[in-house]
Amino acid sequence: MNAPTMRINWMTGIYKAFVYSAAILFVTYLFTQGATAIGALITSFFLFAIGLFVLLVITIYYIQTAANMTTIHTFTTTIQHAGPILIIMGFIIYLLWLVFKYKGIIQSGHVTTSYGTFMNISVAIILAQMWLLMKNQMPNGAIAMSSVTSAIAYLLDFLLFICVNIIHTALRYFTTDGFGNQYKKYMRNVFLHQ
Repeated sequence: MNAPTMRINWMTGIYKAFVYSAAILFVTYLFTQGATAIGALITSFFLFAIGLFVLLVITIYYIQTAANMTTIHTFTTTIQHAGPILIIMGFIIYLLWLVFKYKGIIQSGHVTTSYGTFMNISVAIILAQMWLLMKNQMPNGAIAMSSVTSAIAYLLDFLLFICVNIIHTALRYFTTDGFGNQYKKYMRNVFLHQ
């Protein structure tokens, strides 16, 4: 075995460890609440992003080292095989940022029920995408998707895009305070201006 092959095999093992750890933490998130759930969600997003980055490097390495490919063919092959990985990685990083930014209101429960619903749907889509990527992994570690599988991956990315936008909207514009501070301020203003 030559050195690059050994390195790629090692990187494949690292990628799988990150992805399996992220999957376990996603399941932990689904069955816990409060600080534990947020911690599991943040850690799983982080681990999955690192695992996807390693997978992206492996896939691009094999695309670049393929023999007799024109520039256009290399570009289209990269879009077909590495594009879904890059897109889902971007969405995961954005979800990670959203959870970090709104961590306080999420932990205190001042979010709408649609946040929880669409976060669970997003986790399910990410797990489905992870399964799709693992199913299409070649023995050398790279991802090789057919055109149909690539289209399914892009469809899952589109569904994740919709869910992420709904989560962003729910966190930014529809946080709830119950009858807490906002209600008290409103009632104080009502009574003061009479």
